[in-house]
Amino acid sequence: MNTDWPASDCLQADRDPYRVHRWLLFALGFLLPLFYLWRVQVGGDQAKLLLLGWEFYTTGTPPPYGTVLSHGGMLPGSLTGLLVGLPLYLSESYFLINVSILLFHVLAWGILDRTLRGILTPRERLLYTILYWLNPWRIYHSLFLWNPNWVFFFAAFHFWTLYRQRREASFLVSLLQVLSAGLLLQLHGSFLVLVLISVVLWLRGYQHIHWGGILMGVLLSAAMLYPWAVAVVANPTIRPTQSGFLGSGLVEGNPIRTVLYWIRLSSFQFIGRMMAYDYSPDFGKGVQAWLGPSVFWFNSVLGVLSAIFAAIAQVRLWRTEVPLRFGKLSPDASDREWLIGMIRWSFLADLVATVLSPVTVLHYQFFVIFHLAVLPLVFWLGSESLLPVFLRIWKPIVALCCFFILAQGWGSPMYRKGGDRPYSVVLKVPCPMLVRVGTTKTGVVWVEPYSGLMPDIIWLSETNHRDLSPDDLRRADERALKRMAELERRSREAGFK
Repeated sequence: MNTDWPASDCLQADRDPYRVHRWLLFALGFLLPLFYLWRVQVGGDQAKLLLLGWEFYTTGTPPPYGTVLSHGGMLPGSLTGLLVGLPLYLSESYFLINVSILLFHVLAWGILDRTLRGILTPRERLLYTILYWLNPWRIYHSLFLWNPNWVFFFAAFHFWTLYRQRREASFLVSLLQVLSAGLLLQLHGSFLVLVLISVVLWLRGYQHIHWGGILMGVLLSAAMLYPWAVAVVANPTIRPTQSGFLGSGLVEGNPIRTVLYWIRLSSFQFIGRMMAYDYSPDFGKGVQAWLGPSVFWFNSVLGVLSAIFAAIAQVRLWRTEVPLRFGKLSPDASDREWLIGMIRWSFLADLVATVLSPVTVLHYQFFVIFHLAVLPLVFWLGSESLLPVFLRIWKPIVALCCFFILAQGWGSPMYRKGGDRPYSVVLKVPCPMLVRVGTTKTGVVWVEPYSGLMPDIIWLSETNHRDLSPDDLRRADERALKRMAELERRSREAGFK
């Protein structure tokens, strides 16, 4: 099968007819959702991350661990505190921290667009700009503080290292590939998917590796975890634990979830939180009575229809794009064949990872392959046979993306104050840190002495917190008060008021 550009698209990159369109779409995807920044809320996950960054900001030393894991223990490493705390040195602003998340997404897009420009046709690059950069899934997760929202950048960077070693190994690129997974280890458990993808693609001949670079990357990644190892020796309770058994993902239905999310990420079939449209805080209950349900049902119907098209594109990728081969990639294979095979093997690697997972996988655990999940639909809609369809639908798709960006920015829980299922933080005593970074201006932070959390007890997960005995709670409260007092003392010594 011919895997080069179609005859009607045989234009060199410097004659790309859609270059201006892509730049306009990039500007649209960057500027349109900026109003999210003034509406973003704060919940328990955000408060936990802010405490990590605040400790780095006030003491100059990032904590050697990250947030609490769902199955027990804490994320290893200091990277979380560094990423949250560094923007605070510019300004004590929750707003600025969220801007830093957006900048990571801009870098991710730049890496992907530059890497794919020699493989995709001009039409496909335009479609990729729409389905990745302007995708409401990505935009929703690009403007608030949350561990999975950093994954997009590390996944894109890892993809670049795979492409750079397509023909030959490189010490530096192999080192960077290991570091991309090693750094993500400190932020999110999906780093294991990157490791598995690297191994599978190496075994299948899709990349070469430099063993010296691999070894150096492992050593550097391990060295960054030394403070965490010391902290584990002093307090073993922060060591990550396992709640299930290896392979329990098969029992939990993870393979089905993997296939469904792989399809949904290139469609308008969003998760429930993104579709909990409530416009009453801004427009009143009268408007919400008809607007919220109307947007919800429109989203639901369109989500199913778009998911069907996405599923057809996924089937087409396996059946018609390039002959399916389970052997090693031929050295003479084109970059197009490399990319299609790489998508297939990456999906299979992620499928294996979810089967082996001891926990039930959720939507955010697939952000690590988001940049690949949208490509099958790009290939199908950008094909020569669908040229008339492409010319008719790409602008309506842009319009729908913009509609949902605005709809979610005004109506979804993360970007509205109050309404249905709002985000909020309930504390036992006031927390000056949350006030100083500005979360109380746009978010809901309130004090309830009998049912809230200590400002620093949210190092514990809310679920585990409910299971603690009264004596455990009392001791945890005492530790939290001592920790708060120590942070305030260090803050005063450092000159912060």
